[in-house]
Amino acid sequence: MGAKADVRNREEWWRSHGTEEFEAAKQIIDVARAASREARDANVFKRGRLLRNAEQVAGEQSEKLRGAVPWLEDTDIPSDWDQANRFRMRATKAIHDHDMQPRTGLVDELERRLEQAERGRGREAKPRTGEGPSHCAWPNSVNGRRRTRRRT
Repeated sequence: MGAKADVRNREEWWRSHGTEEFEAAKQIIDVARAASREARDANVFKRGRLLRNAEQVAGEQSEKLRGAVPWLEDTDIPSDWDQANRFRMRATKAIHDHDMQPRTGLVDELERRLEQAERGRGREAKPRTGEGPSHCAWPNSVNGRRRTRRRT
């Protein structure tokens, strides 16, 4: 199986399954999103308490996210509903890219080597015809003859 086929298979698998890190991150972020959604949809009298609760839940879930996906750079889940949705999309893309990077890196390297090989094949040595200027190894030569100095 070629490297490109491996990437296509992994992409297809990702569409239907994901990875353990992805599933764990998705569940953790969804808990914080649920709390922020509840606060967003609450009436005026409950909203303040639920906003504080959403901030607390987001902080707790951020700690869990750091443990589940330690290499993820941004692990602070926002307590706002819209920002949490954008955060989930960015985290999903980061996890996908992290998982696919060894495969896509291999494909890129192989394509680069193939391109270099094709460029190398395109350049062939030109046969020497004897036409053109003469190149003589002597430093003071003109048309292949060595100049001599006259001594007096």
